[in-house]
Amino acid sequence: MSVSSMLKEVKSAARPYELVELVVRLSSYHRIQGSRELLDAGDFIRGFLEGAGNEVSVEVFSYANPPKWLSPLVGWDLIDGEVRVTHPERGVLSSVKKASTAVAAHSPPGEFSGRVSYAESEDLIPDDVEVLLTSNRSLDMYFEAVRKGAKALLIYRKDASLRGIPYVGLFPTPDEAYRMKAPVLCVSRESAEKIKTLLSKGERVVVEGFVRSTYSDPRELKVVMTEFGDCDREIHITAHYCHPKGTVNDNVSGAATLLYVAKLLSKHSCEIARNLRGFRVRLVWVPEHYGSVALVKKLLDENVEILGALNLDMIGEKQALTKSVLNFIRPPVLLLSGFEAHAFKNFFTSLGSGWGLTTSITRKHQFRFELKSYEAGSDHDAYVVFGIPAVSLTNWPDKFYHTNLDSINKFSPSNALRITITALRAALTFEFNNQLKHYASFVRESEYFSLPKPIYRVRKDLYEQRRICRFARELAGYPSPQYLLRKVKDVEVRKEIKRFLSKASWAVTAYVIANTYSFCGLSVNDLRKSLVGELGIKVCERELDIVLKSLELLREIPLG
Repeated sequence: MSVSSMLKEVKSAARPYELVELVVRLSSYHRIQGSRELLDAGDFIRGFLEGAGNEVSVEVFSYANPPKWLSPLVGWDLIDGEVRVTHPERGVLSSVKKASTAVAAHSPPGEFSGRVSYAESEDLIPDDVEVLLTSNRSLDMYFEAVRKGAKALLIYRKDASLRGIPYVGLFPTPDEAYRMKAPVLCVSRESAEKIKTLLSKGERVVVEGFVRSTYSDPRELKVVMTEFGDCDREIHITAHYCHPKGTVNDNVSGAATLLYVAKLLSKHSCEIARNLRGFRVRLVWVPEHYGSVALVKKLLDENVEILGALNLDMIGEKQALTKSVLNFIRPPVLLLSGFEAHAFKNFFTSLGSGWGLTTSITRKHQFRFELKSYEAGSDHDAYVVFGIPAVSLTNWPDKFYHTNLDSINKFSPSNALRITITALRAALTFEFNNQLKHYASFVRESEYFSLPKPIYRVRKDLYEQRRICRFARELAGYPSPQYLLRKVKDVEVRKEIKRFLSKASWAVTAYVIANTYSFCGLSVNDLRKSLVGELGIKVCERELDIVLKSLELLREIPLG
């Protein structure tokens, strides 16, 4: 049976209501990194695959010994939490009973009552603070508030939907956990603005609440896998399964749909093996970054050749509700490959056929799809940092992102199935052919119209002078901003990097790109030029200096 015929059978066998049921089951776990329920979710994924007849393997890693440039993470579990206004009126601001995101991930336990103050930077926190309202989610802000006597912090997000309770993660290390003294709860932007308005009028706002949670030693984390074919060369399809209970599109949509399709594929394993041309396909479920980077490093150390990866993140969105676009996020130009070209051809053909492909976000009843330059932020990064071409399929922006409103009513099983089956088709039918030349021409022509001409000329040079790099695994990792800030000891340098990180949304993308190009033996000037071309935006000299300085601090050796 051909791959096309087999996938048609899979598509016809798929029952959207079964996928919705699976999404609900997986999202019932509060899958915070470092938590017991994340381990339980991993066990659920393994059990589901085994029950469907898939051969399953599990790699166990530890949050105590994370991959390069990620910090150790304390174990944490949530029991309950709530915050209420008691003056000038009474009412519940947020509660775990209604939203699992009401308590910030890794918040310490405790009860509190006090007057609310508002501040957005450490130097503006009042000395008599009791409860601090802020959108500043940094641990620096938290520890300064605690030092000044705060009994609790209330966090909101300025870019969140008006009534969504945001998902916030504190991610303290085991060494920092003993300093976590004040509970942290999350409130909607609507509630925060009401409190700020009252405070600006001189009103006294009083709240009370509690968090019930526990800390533990760093836990294990599980990467669950099933594979088709038998070869040392392989293609991966990945999906992360962490994040809060009840949230769906990020990323139960990817994890559950890949799980459901794996079940439908299980009876075709022999046909798949016969169709594969010198590689196998591995389906991978990971805790984001902590699991994916650890896995890729381990496989490379075992001399497994990974040809490419397709990452499924936030794939099940009802775009009319979330106002999102499905982005085909490319790897950096440096990693341009036939794998990327083949994957794009499959998605362009599939989404354009019967779905009304369009890049316009104004048309109704059509699937919105765009080709995007590399951006960091999901598990495609785990491959890119090791020089492996990886593509992420991600709906973005999403107006309900990282809030409790990322709920089942925004999930489209038909969209999620179509994207996942297309990813499988791209992986199963990959062959080394000459699609790259045509794809590169297509991409360059589209960039000609979308980029400022000076930047386009720089980017054009990247295509024409693509470098051969020798990636050193000991210098490859995912550059977490939290790890970087923990590492910097010089007070002034740390302040400068913090200001840069707060203003440059593209900072982590720049770190990944700069480190990738550093393996090409470039001079610092050529490295700067390559970074501007890859980012596709104007970057001032000072910002470039900060990126390269940060990278040197991470690597502990000079660049160039």
